[in-house]
Amino acid sequence: MENIRRIVYISGLLARNGIIPAVSVISPYRDMRAYASERLAPFVEVFVDCPLDECERRDPKGLYARAREGDIPMYTGVSDGYEPPEAPEIVLPPDRCSVEEGVQLALNRLKELSLLT
Repeated sequence: MENIRRIVYISGLLARNGIIPAVSVISPYRDMRAYASERLAPFVEVFVDCPLDECERRDPKGLYARAREGDIPMYTGVSDGYEPPEAPEIVLPPDRCSVEEGVQLALNRLKELSLLT
């Protein structure tokens, strides 16, 4: 949670100075995301909806395997929970679309939300 607080603080500073921050963080709990949403406006939640088995398949460092062996405690999705967002503005399914298609999905949705022209 402390990491999220710091990210929200810096994002707020950037936004107040005319910079639109795009932040990618591991935020496995809804209360973390609610904290950010309450303090940043506009706030657009992007859910990268990637199944756990696909995350493990793409893991170049073998972190999921290490977590399954017990070497990494409290690893999101393995030994620690993940609470999916209830109503994200953007959902990207990386196991069903290319990076380019995902970018286009995100841009289209931002235009629909009138956050991008």
